Amino acid sequence: MPDDVPPDRSLRLMCDYSAPPLWNNEGGVTDFAEYGLPADLERDLWAWQEHFDANFHWETGWSDESAAQLHDRGGRDLLTRLSDALPGYVVELDLWAVRGPRIQRWVRETSEDDEIWA
Repeated sequence: MPDDVPPDRSLRLMCDYSAPPLWNNEGGVTDFAEYGLPADLERDLWAWQEHFDANFHWETGWSDESAAQLHDRGGRDLLTRLSDALPGYVVELDLWAVRGPRIQRWVRETSEDDEIWA
């Protein structure tokens, strides 16, 4: 995470077992309704989490490769949409269940264009 990001402007998009998929930077699960997200984005965030819960097992992993690929694509799409909906925030996408330890992509919306850290 870039050093100049205030903690209250940092979010993590990540699925975990039966938890909301949006987290604050200290690991606590946030109630993303407080961010005023569009209804379709909120619905799709929950659908992404439900897909994870239905298709990923903590001991055996993904039910099949297509489920893992769908999770990956869905997370990347949600990262873009979430970043567009929350200008001024830094959003991290953590695809730990697809890529292993920790894959991060930071997107901060600016007035001119996006900055991306990898």
